[in-house]
Amino acid sequence: MSTPVLIGIIVGVLALGGLLGAAVLFALASGDNGPRRFGVTTPGTDFFDKTASFAVTAEISVPGPVERVWTQVSEGGYLESIPFVSGPVRSGDRIVTRTPLFAFTEKVVHSEEGRKLVTIGAGVSVPLVLKAFGERWELATEGNKVQVRWTVGITPKWVGWFPMRWTAFAVRPFLRTLLFLAIR
Repeated sequence: MSTPVLIGIIVGVLALGGLLGAAVLFALASGDNGPRRFGVTTPGTDFFDKTASFAVTAEISVPGPVERVWTQVSEGGYLESIPFVSGPVRSGDRIVTRTPLFAFTEKVVHSEEGRKLVTIGAGVSVPLVLKAFGERWELATEGNKVQVRWTVGITPKWVGWFPMRWTAFAVRPFLRTLLFLAIR
């Protein structure tokens, strides 16, 4: 067998495997059970500050009033500026975010109107990926502007013991850009 034929077979098998994997992820993320198909661990109160393997905080200042910004954060939909992302959509104390290949559910654990919103992961569509995750939103009025502070914390399933917080400096600019696009 010649080298070009062997390379063609390998590329074909890899492409077929990728398509099959994407189809499985799509099936897991779809439906009502998709975002809560597999449960995650509920972290403690110091999750964002100490126990999350990875946590990053981004801050921006946007024109007020704080009520408008609070509505965007608490009612969801702020990530829909990203292609193929639906949500977050809030229903009671549950928040669901979907993409074609991944979906997750969060539960609101702390809410101070116009000041602070904390959510903790309740379920994901893909098994064996996340052990725990959550978001913390903090709003503060500064004159006619609102200071928005968004913290995201994640602990992966298999390498949760590995301290990944040192990589936050590389992710912070992207999270800040996403926050700027989401909250206007």
